[in-house]
Amino acid sequence: MNQMILAVQNGLHSVQSASRSMKITLQICLDGLITFLSLVSAILLRIETLGFVSQSNFFTGSALILFLTLLAFAGMGLYRAFTRYLSSETVALIAVGSGLSAIILLLVKLILLTFVPWPVVIIYFSLLFIGLSGSRFLLRAVFRIGTQGQRKNLAVYGAGKAGIQILQSLKTSPEYRVRIVIDDNPQLQGKQIFGVRIMGFEEATRYFERFNIETVLLAIPNANF
Repeated sequence: MNQMILAVQNGLHSVQSASRSMKITLQICLDGLITFLSLVSAILLRIETLGFVSQSNFFTGSALILFLTLLAFAGMGLYRAFTRYLSSETVALIAVGSGLSAIILLLVKLILLTFVPWPVVIIYFSLLFIGLSGSRFLLRAVFRIGTQGQRKNLAVYGAGKAGIQILQSLKTSPEYRVRIVIDDNPQLQGKQIFGVRIMGFEEATRYFERFNIETVLLAIPNANF
């Protein structure tokens, strides 16, 4: 088990340290695999037999769908950033891209894949959207786990509006994590912001070494020094 965990960690580290172009290439390959599996699964769910793979035009039609789908995804901007930065806009693009791919399947069916029943188009759209969006959510979660121990721990001085904004912006940061919030107001000490405890300065200094904190971000508007 330890060897398996170590292998996964090494694999994550290799991907994380890879160039941006390599990461995007891996994303495209994964999307291509999901697209092909979605097509095969959709046809299988409707026909309930794998005999269709022996059809002369199946692989030609599949390759055409795969190529045009990935081309559409690239044109829509799905590969401008790696999947670890998933957003609601990305999910919306995946939905639109899945719809375009379903239309591509519909057109290819009329020319090459005439044996494919019409309901397959709707099943394919559903499977493709679930597969593409689900894989991105899964990869994002995996990368967060993989980078958890590599994030630099910070302390924020100030639990006011500016401090809350800093915690909000760093909440999903792959590089930094706020472990302590410091504030001189006794009424705030002991409370939490986004799960981070607010402490007085004297109490906070006792945790600096434990959390390996070397940086304190000042979140005090109009502070004079």
